[in-house]
Amino acid sequence: MVALAKKFWNDESGQGLAEYALLLGLIVIGVVILIQGMGISIKKIFTKANSDLGTAAAQAT
Repeated sequence: MVALAKKFWNDESGQGLAEYALLLGLIVIGVVILIQGMGISIKKIFTKANSDLGTAAAQAT
């Protein structure tokens, strides 16, 4: 029984999987932050385009 416990204690086969999961989690957090930051800029661009189109339509009629 002690030998089996030592075998499981020294087993590091799942360690790589945990490291990949942590790395993937950090990448996902980074991408979410990047998209949120870009979202503000994209919203400003579309808002300006919408107002410019509204002004052009008002002048055309």
